[in-house]
Amino acid sequence: NKSSIQLSQVRAGRERIMRVNPTLEEFLVVVALMFWSIEDMPVGDEITRIGDKYRDAAMRELHVFYRKRMRLDDYATRLGELLSFLQAFDRTSDVKEHMEMMRLFEVLPEDSFTYRLQK
Repeated sequence: NKSSIQLSQVRAGRERIMRVNPTLEEFLVVVALMFWSIEDMPVGDEITRIGDKYRDAAMRELHVFYRKRMRLDDYATRLGELLSFLQAFDRTSDVKEHMEMMRLFEVLPEDSFTYRLQK
């Protein structure tokens, strides 16, 4: 059934997160990229441009974080592991599923405006 599949996906996602052990900054970039990955959604051009702008900004900040704060020159593997989190979310699936996953990972509280809006 669908709820047991979702529960197994949540467990697999948590295990992946624990294995990679992202910093707070890395986790926030993944959440921002997940939220602003809207290419396959039926939204207007202006929203698409805004999404592009925020995704680019998040990636630039992550680059600065790796180079200056973590002093990493070669972070391609680490970045690949982080971006693999995004593959766990099918971009063509319903936005409600994404929001529910964010609630289950305790990124969005149940009483937040954004979460209530999508219900």
